[in-house]
Amino acid sequence: MNTHFSQQALLDWLRPDSGWCTDHALFSTYSADPGVIASLLLSLAGFEDDPSEPDGCATKVAFAKSVVRLRKRVTIVLQAGRLFVPRGAGRPFALLDRFLKHISYDERSKAGGSDETSKVGRSWHAKCAAVRYVCETSEIGKWRFWLGSRNLTRDNSWDLGLSLEGQESGGEAQTGENIPSIADAVGKLAEAADRSDQ
Repeated sequence: MNTHFSQQALLDWLRPDSGWCTDHALFSTYSADPGVIASLLLSLAGFEDDPSEPDGCATKVAFAKSVVRLRKRVTIVLQAGRLFVPRGAGRPFALLDRFLKHISYDERSKAGGSDETSKVGRSWHAKCAAVRYVCETSEIGKWRFWLGSRNLTRDNSWDLGLSLEGQESGGEAQTGENIPSIADAVGKLAEAADRSDQ
């Protein structure tokens, strides 16, 4: 018997539901590709970007609208030096830079081991996302949290991830379990992204 876990494309899962829009989003990755970041922004802005579908490719106008809509709303934290930029990337890449926060850990090994405060012999390696959506007709929020093994690259390997969704009711979480460690992880990510005020 060959049973598979259910599959869902991360970008599809992160796209806001009808009537909702992205309020704030924090992402963490070790490495990234500008094309994947552009697709992520298109998805968070509610646009489709699926080259396999007829009329599924996003336009330059949709990309520009995504950048404008999500400005100061999305931050992607990644290891410094791990953004793979193709030669001649040009202006579209320059637009992506405003969404990036590079963490300058020194990945070279350190003789004698690494302590907690040292940035030598370490790398920024967390892969997660925390996204808050708001309903277009009210301020009630909905959260999606993803934790997985996927970098924001074009790699097409199978990856494992945990995806959770919660909804606010009058600013408070609805019935369900409170998972303090997720709030802690999101707080640390916001601090690393210089977004702890959000």
